[in-house]
Amino acid sequence: MPIFGRRCKQLVKYDGISLDLSGLGLTGGESIKFELGQLNVKRKLMQVASEIAQLLDAVQYSNCVKIEQTPKDSPERVKLIYQAMESERQLVQLTLLTKLIMAQPNSEHLQKALAEWVASLAVRTQELSVQVQRTTMRRRMRLPTSATINSSLERAKKDEPRLAEAIQKKASFNMEKVLTAL
Repeated sequence: MPIFGRRCKQLVKYDGISLDLSGLGLTGGESIKFELGQLNVKRKLMQVASEIAQLLDAVQYSNCVKIEQTPKDSPERVKLIYQAMESERQLVQLTLLTKLIMAQPNSEHLQKALAEWVASLAVRTQELSVQVQRTTMRRRMRLPTSATINSSLERAKKDEPRLAEAIQKKASFNMEKVLTAL
């Protein structure tokens, strides 16, 4: 049985130029697809955010498939459900943050929040990559590796001081604080 009664599916589409987060279904059918250059965000920062989103999406999809194959009374199933939900929660955060940036493209607060979102997940890219590598997902999907993401992070840190600062401070991301500060 799929999570929450829906079929397992990928929620994110990224082609290097545009990011489509429509699979999350947050906005009643409204498409959340945009060109990376469309946002008033440094392109390299948005690129690494998109790569992390792909990895999170692969984890939630992979775990969803594993959940279907795991006995209902297994502790492993509970762990997989938690991991899938956590990945999806982080994708929802990126979706909401992106929508806010589209509405307020010059907001310093939102630019910083995006850098913090990336920084908070940058430390987990190796772990996320390992979760996906344990399945056949990587063969079927063209996913960034943790090495690719780390390389993108290094380029983005040079281009975006807010990201370099957030990584140095080991920033965490709190969507509630972002929304409260608006």
